[in-house]
Amino acid sequence: TLQSSYELSQVPEVDSITVWVNGVERTSGWGYAEHNNTVNFDAPLPAPGAEIAVRYTPLSPSALH
Repeated sequence: TLQSSYELSQVPEVDSITVWVNGVERTSGWGYAEHNNTVNFDAPLPAPGAEIAVRYTPLSPSALH
């Protein structure tokens, strides 16, 4: 089964999010869902075993309140 959703470990500054698949930046085909802090892929989904990297600047603790 292909994974389409990846939960982030911290809350990001939304404008700072970049998504990489096998070392290549993916500029479309994904979105950020604030309600569950995940990056979700649209079709085509990354292949099984693909290396997924989501890079972002975490929100500062004061911005979380």
